[in-house]
Amino acid sequence: MRFLPEHFELVFRRSWSWPVLVAALLVVALIVWQWNRPTRLALGKWASRLLTALKTLAAVLVVLWLVNPRIRYLSAKTEDAGIAVVLDSSMSMAAKDALNKTRYEAARESLMVGQEALGPELEKRFQVNYYLFNRGLKPIDRSSAPMQTDPAGLETNYGETLKALASEARSKRLKAVIFASDGNNTAGGDLRRAAQDVSAPIYAIAVGRRRDPNEPWRDLGIERIDAPTRVEVGRELKVKARLNQEGFAGESITVQAQQGETVLASTPYQLTEAPVQTVALTFTPQTKGTQTYVFSVPHLANDQIEENDQTRLSVAVTDRQMKVLYIEGQLRWVYKFVKRTLETEETIESDCVIRTGAAQFYHQGKSKLALRKGLPANYDDLGQYNVIILGDLPRAFADDGQLQLIDKWVRENKGGLLLIGGLYTLGSGEYGGSALETMMPATFKKQAPPRNPPPSKLELTPTGMGQNAMAGLAEVLPKVPLNLIFSTGGVKPGAETWIEVADGPSRGAPVLVTQRYGEGRTALLTTDELWEMSLREGGAAEKSPSSRFWLQLIQWLAQIEDKGNEEDPVVIASTDRSYYDSNQDVQISARLRKPADPGEALAVSGEILAQGQEIERLNFPEPDLSRAAKLTWKPPHDGLFTIRLHGQVGDNKGDLEMDTLVGRPFRERERNALDETTLRNLARDSGGAFFTLLNARDAGRTIEAAAAEMNERVEKDLLDSPWAFALFCGIVSVEWTLRRRKNLI
Repeated sequence: MRFLPEHFELVFRRSWSWPVLVAALLVVALIVWQWNRPTRLALGKWASRLLTALKTLAAVLVVLWLVNPRIRYLSAKTEDAGIAVVLDSSMSMAAKDALNKTRYEAARESLMVGQEALGPELEKRFQVNYYLFNRGLKPIDRSSAPMQTDPAGLETNYGETLKALASEARSKRLKAVIFASDGNNTAGGDLRRAAQDVSAPIYAIAVGRRRDPNEPWRDLGIERIDAPTRVEVGRELKVKARLNQEGFAGESITVQAQQGETVLASTPYQLTEAPVQTVALTFTPQTKGTQTYVFSVPHLANDQIEENDQTRLSVAVTDRQMKVLYIEGQLRWVYKFVKRTLETEETIESDCVIRTGAAQFYHQGKSKLALRKGLPANYDDLGQYNVIILGDLPRAFADDGQLQLIDKWVRENKGGLLLIGGLYTLGSGEYGGSALETMMPATFKKQAPPRNPPPSKLELTPTGMGQNAMAGLAEVLPKVPLNLIFSTGGVKPGAETWIEVADGPSRGAPVLVTQRYGEGRTALLTTDELWEMSLREGGAAEKSPSSRFWLQLIQWLAQIEDKGNEEDPVVIASTDRSYYDSNQDVQISARLRKPADPGEALAVSGEILAQGQEIERLNFPEPDLSRAAKLTWKPPHDGLFTIRLHGQVGDNKGDLEMDTLVGRPFRERERNALDETTLRNLARDSGGAFFTLLNARDAGRTIEAAAAEMNERVEKDLLDSPWAFALFCGIVSVEWTLRRRKNLI
């Protein structure tokens, strides 16, 4: 006998049957009716009926408590059960196996957004949660599932993904996990333990094609480009393209460098058996600014990875750099400071030579330089430099012939010569009457260094205040007391004093004197302590006004006027390398053009893009006195990144983009055939099952069948409730109150 819907039934304690219960209730009702007969005449019809009903209801409740009726049913609320649909979005899923669709696109249509997708079908009975994974797990909304693989999906980490799934399984009571992937786990780990920790069966969906043993792996691609990231306009840029090849030995190819539609260099090459090969290309940039060049190899038949057939390189093409030679006769503090300033300035290429022994010199620089004693041995070596800085070199290391070569170089080759005086050059008097004295803007005299001289303060002369090379020094010089200043025999006619002593007995003595000499320029500094200005400024020395003093003085000597040029790019930038290993920091340097008005605002900002999507903002510091701003950026993963920068000089704004390559962006695509073994093991270890994309709907049916078998039988006591007891107490209380008011008690 059934009075309830299907899957529900009413049961009683001690196997009481419905006939026994009905008989018991009738007996109780009869007893109550007989018990209440004497009250009918005394109370009247309606009051007697009310008391009888209350007593009967109370008695029925007592009988029901004795039999304890319970409702029994199966827990079939599958809409509360959680199902996870997890889709691999790593780079390996971008492979096209068939029908001109990528693995990711095929799986996305089959599981999430297709007309007969499995996910929407499961949503009719289950609470379905959707996720993407590569390095880790990312929840998504099915309707907004990305159209393509994740550009950052350069790794497939099953371990981290399963760990995150285990947490989701606990919080969302997951009954099953649908796991669609090609089985390419590139991160290792104990997957058996991780699958068991999910505590829900994993239904693995294999996506992709197995490797055909009759079709060997073949690939040709550009692994990296090795080249300078800064080059002078009009100077040759030498590039080495590093190729990876497998299966194409003996093929003839052409490696090209292009900018837009213009082919800049083209090198024929025949591939050898070696897996790694290098091809050299050379071309000459003709346009200033940050230029991006594309390097490519042809896409050969059966080449498995098309994306690595080309890569890009960005180079900062600048005006011709100054080249400076600094020769110092002894180790002085000024050498250390000036050398550091030269090396940190991007527009200068320097060679520094210092005497380290009686007749030994140590050369630091890239140029091939032949020295005789302490100076360049021939005129050709001098010709490669714009400026020579001569320190305190003893006369024995500078013969007359070499000094005559320098004299000719300054007069005829527009050379610039700076002498930083010292005991050997200005104090000894040994250079008196030499070609060096002839070139200098002041005469020499022999003098002994003063003992415990009073400190002297410096100031700019009216002439010096009008010079660009002295910009920023007017407020700094008076704060710098110097102890050692050499005297001169007098400033030559036509020479200009830019810095002089401001107080004391030597007031008015020249400290920096300059002049034009033939086609070139020369300058004499009568102290080697001017570097101490940086100690009074605070902050990094290379960003200080004193550092700019050295650089601007060198620019003046080289006859490179530091004027703003409206035709120059607003901003130019470069990285410190053309290629970075994984986890290596990227140094980004940006420089703004000189403003027409020194008071104009300068600013640099930027962002990082991967596959056209912005992934990070760049917060550059305020540009320094040389209008340069630098920062260090740590790439989050391997890849080809675009660095987009924005420069502002007053009201003028300019943008640029440059590319930088980090690690192995296509590692996920190497030998990425379907790995069924990994997926089968995940399904087995978790208690699930293995399917392919073709029979993925069978996974849904299996989950539904398993969910039905997991329904639990539930029994609930109908009267085991405080509300039932409260009802009983209320009935008895009302019945007793009525009897009391009728004087029946």
